[in-house]
Amino acid sequence: MRTNEFHSWACALRHVAGAAATCAVLAALTACGGSTNKPTSPVAGPIVGPVLNEPKGLEIRQWPVDDATDSIARALAPYESAESPLDARTRDRLRRAGLRVTVVPAADLDAIQQTLRLAGRLDQQSAREFLEWSLIASGPQWNALATFITDRGSLALPPGRFAIFTRAWVAPGEFSQSDAPAKLRLDLMTRHLEEGSERPSFEDLLKPQQRRTLADAGARVEALDLSTELGPDQALILVPEYPDREWTDLARLPNYIEREPEQRLEIEGKPADPTAGPKVPPPPTLAHGLLSNATDRGEPTRKLVLVLVARPPHEFRLLR
Repeated sequence: MRTNEFHSWACALRHVAGAAATCAVLAALTACGGSTNKPTSPVAGPIVGPVLNEPKGLEIRQWPVDDATDSIARALAPYESAESPLDARTRDRLRRAGLRVTVVPAADLDAIQQTLRLAGRLDQQSAREFLEWSLIASGPQWNALATFITDRGSLALPPGRFAIFTRAWVAPGEFSQSDAPAKLRLDLMTRHLEEGSERPSFEDLLKPQQRRTLADAGARVEALDLSTELGPDQALILVPEYPDREWTDLARLPNYIEREPEQRLEIEGKPADPTAGPKVPPPPTLAHGLLSNATDRGEPTRKLVLVLVARPPHEFRLLR
């Protein structure tokens, strides 16, 4: 009796082992065949969203340009009628001081640069905030009394140079119910640094005085002051230009015409006076003294185009 029971248990165990082996084989076959009902593991895709380490603030570019053929006027004339964050009164004051300010989309900057007649090394600084006045550009130094055109007439200045400073920081834009956009707040200030003004004498160093930075040195040139707000990927382009020169008219002239007065009069259809002597160039403007090689002896040909690009974050946050 016990022997029969032992044989029955042995047969049952063999059936269980065979069934388990069959299930294992079927599972392997199913895995190899790729059952359509089996859930697949998720595949990692590209990350879409803001780049956390992307620089934010003001990006600065400097383009030295040989403007003998008015390549700047040709490149920027289409943007003169664009909507500007500067009011008309400010634009007029800057223009009379020789500073032409144009707002362009940052996406167009590379195309604009390629149309210019570059005459030196390009410079570009990554975006960042300037919470204190910081020097971003300075003009050539003059060594004798120089006369400049301002928004109020002529101005004679002692030997020195002009320097431009900036402050720029991220600020809130116009709030909506679901979004808090950010803008870039921008201030520009120009000072006349007299020759040796940033090198105090030994006697001055011995006198007790408050901390003095370069941004406090020299006389402030208020005619070139500028304060504005820029939206994401807007660029402010600053160019020295005489107030009475119209870029739209200059852009119509052939691009091979150099600035020879008699030749330009002929091309523009204006009669030239045969008894007149050589044309005397006007004095440089304040902006020419800051952003060009102008002197009181001749009209400038090389200009420094200053490009200020706003790179605020997508959303304004107090804690970043």
